[in-house]
Amino acid sequence: IAAQQSKINDLQQQVDDSTSSVSSAKDQVADLQSTEQSYDNLLQAYVDYQNGDYESAGDAFAKVDNSLLSTEASEIYDSIKSDLQSQAYSSYVTQGQTAFYQENWKDAVSYLEKALALTDSSDAADNYEVMNLLAQAYAKNGDTDKAIAEYQAIIDANPDTRRAEYAEY
Repeated sequence: IAAQQSKINDLQQQVDDSTSSVSSAKDQVADLQSTEQSYDNLLQAYVDYQNGDYESAGDAFAKVDNSLLSTEASEIYDSIKSDLQSQAYSSYVTQGQTAFYQENWKDAVSYLEKALALTDSSDAADNYEVMNLLAQAYAKNGDTDKAIAEYQAIIDANPDTRRAEYAEY
């Protein structure tokens, strides 16, 4: 009986080891899929960037996880990042303004959110016009809570200014 128990324990250990190996392999596959997706998005962003489609490039670029890229791929990422962000930002702002003035609140919100997502939060004072349009678009789209939050962000970024005063109304 002791020999059989020992054999059972050995087999259980093999099952546990196999389960651990399968789990580890699944984790590795998931990591590789994430890495592959980041490379695919970087390539798509680069192609769109080269073709002047900055909006699509910005969308693809936002999906890249730079931490998964090789040194060479990170250099490509860094080389287009600043210009792409600037170009995509301008494109999103223009599209957002157009949608806003056409009273297409849903699209205005979408484009203006994308524009602000490309900016550094420390630049909030420089993005007043975009933030103000976004707050108005939220309000007109019926999303009062987000409108209030955006107006509060304007107040926080522009304390003791006319911009803050206007945002309080």
